[in-house]
Amino acid sequence: PTFEYYVPNNRLDIKVLAHYDNGTMMELNPDRYVIEDKLAFKNLGDYSTPIKLASDEKITTTLNYKVGARKDFKILFIGNSFSQNTVNQMPAVSKALGMEVEAVNMYVAGCTIDTHYSNLRNNTAAYRKETYVNNSWKYESEYKLADVIASEKWDYISFQQASNYSGIESSYSNLYNLVNLVKDKLNNDAKDYTQFVFNMTWAYQHNVGELTPSYGPIFENNYHSDQTFMYNSIVSCAQKLDRDVFDIVIPNGTAVQNMRASYMGDTITSDGFHLYNNHGQYLLGVNTVKALSGAVVDGLVNESSDP
Repeated sequence: PTFEYYVPNNRLDIKVLAHYDNGTMMELNPDRYVIEDKLAFKNLGDYSTPIKLASDEKITTTLNYKVGARKDFKILFIGNSFSQNTVNQMPAVSKALGMEVEAVNMYVAGCTIDTHYSNLRNNTAAYRKETYVNNSWKYESEYKLADVIASEKWDYISFQQASNYSGIESSYSNLYNLVNLVKDKLNNDAKDYTQFVFNMTWAYQHNVGELTPSYGPIFENNYHSDQTFMYNSIVSCAQKLDRDVFDIVIPNGTAVQNMRASYMGDTITSDGFHLYNNHGQYLLGVNTVKALSGAVVDGLVNESSDP
């Protein structure tokens, strides 16, 4: 036979069709063929890779293929108020791009990796589930993380550290324990499907202690009251993540730092750490959708009138 392929919306749903000399055509199950460079389907771009029949590797051809931007995806954030900032404008951004994006945030205020791990191990109903329904956010309390993980065939599940520890490497010691436990809770359809991503959060505003006095000592003790030091510490932790585990690192910390270097200056938070809904959270929405889909976001205009 000869082969053709197509890559549907989800870049990991590879479909392979075999065309036989007698004019028949058959879609092959994944165990019927071998693609040497299957991992390349996760990334945008043009590729070429050999494909062979598993039953007779002498029957082979070359796939030349292009992987384009995704048109829709479902993502679950295991987070806190910083993931809440991240998801808030994602529906508006995806709508402007003509995409269908479902983003769900599992919220516990200030929640660390260690606490998420403890909550999941103990099946604690500690979460507020935040979903976007009928053009507004819906909040439902007393959810168990395991139930929501198993409820959908998620394209992505996002992890992150609480902001006060986001640049402290030792605080990540339970991250891979949490990841492995999340893997165990996935439904069967998602076991070899869901991709894990990491949401890199952002540094505090230089005057966080004036805006929120309780955060002054945290900023001083953990980061010497130095925004650049905090940002570089966050970057260092992100760079040490295992990229065999995390397919994508969403560079929101860098996007925020770049915005601070613009004409807007270091005045884009309401309290020294949470971003204003308009420019700051819209930036996070654009940056996150772009990182996860590969969509071209040039020319987007934020029409929100919120602060």
